[in-house]
Formats: sequence, C-alpha cells, structure tokens
Amino acid sequence: MDKAREYEQDLEKRAGKLEDQLVLGQVDTTDTKARYLGYLARLRPVLISSTRYLAYSSDVGESFRPVVAPRAVTAAYGISWAYVTGDVAYEGYKARMRAHEMAPEAVQQVVGLTVAKRAIFQATASMLLPSLTIHTIVKYSALWVKKQGIQSIRIRQWLPSALGLGMIPFLPTLFDEPVEQAVDSTFDRIERSLYPDADSPVRKALEAGKHHTHSAPVEAIEKKV
Repeated sequence: MDKAREYEQDLEKRAGKLEDQLVLGQVDTTDTKARYLGYLARLRPVLISSTRYLAYSSDVGESFRPVVAPRAVTAAYGISWAYVTGDVAYEGYKARMRAHEMAPEAVQQVVGLTVAKRAIFQATASMLLPSLTIHTIVKYSALWVKKQGIQSIRIRQWLPSALGLGMIPFLPTLFDEPVEQAVDSTFDRIERSLYPDADSPVRKALEAGKHHTHSAPVEAIEKKV
C-alpha cells in the first residue's frame, strides 16, 4: 500500500509539473516528444508519451488505406488536425504571454504573426509533405507487388502498409528542419518589412519566440497567470 501511495504521489507531482509548464508556456510541441503525436500509426508511442506523432496520424491512415475502412483513414486525419490545431493554439497562447511582457501595445500583431507562422509550418511539415510521402510509398509499392504477380493476399494487402508505417519514424528528420528553415526565412523577411527597427518591441517579442525564451522571470509570469 505504501508503494502504491508513493507511486500515486509521484504521478501527481509529474502531472502538476507538466500543468505548470503548459501554463507558463514552457512546453515546445515540436522540439520534444510531443512532436510525434501527429503520427497515429505509432500507437504505442502515442499512448505513452510521444505526442508529436499525433501530427502524423493521417499518415497512419494512409499506410492502412489498403486494409482498413475509409472511416478509419478519416478518423486518423481528424486526430492529426486536432493535434495541429492544438499546437497552433498553444503557440498563440505563449506568444500572447510574451507580447504582454515585451510589446503590450502590439499583442495582436505578435500573436497573429506567430500563429500564422506556426500554422504554415504544421500544415506543411505535419500534414502535406508526410501525407504525400506515405501515400506515394503505399500506392507505388502496391503497384509493384501487383506487377510482380505475387498471389498471397496477405502480402498484397500488408506489405504496402508495412512500408508506409516503416517510413513514419523518419518523417520529422526529413521534413521538420527544412520546412522550419524555409518558414523562418520567409517570416524573417516579412517581419523586417513590417518592423524595420530591430530593437522594436514587436521584433524582440517575435525573436524571443524563435528561441523559446521568456521575456520576463517566471515569477512575473506566474503573477499574471
């Protein structure tokens, strides 16, 4: 019983710590395991802690398209978009906190640019490119299996799905950094055009978000929260 209580208390402490980090905007959903929530196909990591794979739930659906009902694929896309929407909203929340501290007269501008930037990144790196990649792998591997004259129904059904699933762990490595660099470069030009002064509060607030830093001590933020 004592061990059970200790375990329960430990879980409560961890949950409380995570809640505090979320409220204070200290969780990054792409640089941590949260990135994997986009990939529903990775059921075990999703159910445990790898939240980032949720963004790739649609790719799981694409992988299983040859062997599951269309509703399952649609559900996978729904989970992916739910993750993406939540991630973008959370980035907007963190941007609002930074803006209140660093650029109180331009909160909407900071939040708007941050949300737009994150939405474009997620739509491209989590949805568009991975879905096209997995769909292409499944489609052409299925055509290859058919061309080879393989008669086994199981192989014809499951081999394309297995190849598609096998690609999912590599998706963040393939797309996250290149897409992030492209989006950062584009928005850097936009921000410089809108706010030429590098020392302007808006530029500083936006720059702080890029490096996942806070503009004020945690104690100050806690008071506002």
